[in-house]
Amino acid sequence: GRVQFYPLAGAGLSIQNNAIDRIEEDGEATIDNGYSTEGVFGIVGMYAKVDVTEDIWFNYNPMYTAALAGSDYYKDNAYGQDNGDILLHEVALSYRVNPRSTVRYFSNFSDEVNYKDGQHGIEYNYQF
Repeated sequence: GRVQFYPLAGAGLSIQNNAIDRIEEDGEATIDNGYSTEGVFGIVGMYAKVDVTEDIWFNYNPMYTAALAGSDYYKDNAYGQDNGDILLHEVALSYRVNPRSTVRYFSNFSDEVNYKDGQHGIEYNYQF
């Protein structure tokens, strides 16, 4: 029909180069030199699409991501200062110019960054 939902769930491993391992009592950061496995995260969300017309559609894609395991620093700060979890949003409005090309406006924001301050863009896609 005109409305489609695609739920998803997954898990992943966070690997970083020269990552902060912990903050000492004096405020100094302890750094892991080189690449290290910082922790495990989980994600649940969905892709949703609403067909406005045959050539115009709207997407809303919320994703909840949480640090599940790892160092205490990672679990507490994986997605920002004092934030071990985050709700991400992507909204998009797309227009099919012809069967081989589309134009899309999109915005990415979160529960930490409001819509106005989020990432906005216009993209043109051409299929060869």
